[in-house]
Amino acid sequence: MRFALGNEYAMKVQFETIIDVNLMDVWKTFVDQDQRARWQRDFHAYEQVSGSAGHPGSVARLTFVERNRERTLSETITERREANFLAATYASDEGTSLIVHQFEAIHENRTRCTSWGNLRFNGIAKVTSLFSAKAIKNRMEDDMQRLKLLLESNVAGANH
Repeated sequence: MRFALGNEYAMKVQFETIIDVNLMDVWKTFVDQDQRARWQRDFHAYEQVSGSAGHPGSVARLTFVERNRERTLSETITERREANFLAATYASDEGTSLIVHQFEAIHENRTRCTSWGNLRFNGIAKVTSLFSAKAIKNRMEDDMQRLKLLLESNVAGANH
């Protein structure tokens, strides 16, 4: 994790998650908005604003409720390569982020998910981000770990 205050960026993160499920099942769950609340912490609502959901150019309003505080993000899908790559920008009053997820089959039933994030903060969030950088990265990693648990639990349940 790198951190710098300036015009270019405030924070960059990168991490990897290995999921013991085939690539297509990982992809389908990741892009399914109805599944989002099952793995993304504090996710409350998804509202499609324009375009075709999950496809380049589409805009959605995402609402999160954390500690009784509602936070809304505007999600714009910037690039999508079916089953392998999804990039989106997220904008709020606190800042703007570019988040990229790459999915790769490394075995028949094993998928590598590599995630990158460039986060820029506005106003007071520039200062508070200095103290919360690790928590922000941990939250992103935790969401992917919840996706992993959801998928691997579903596969284990299906095999019994």
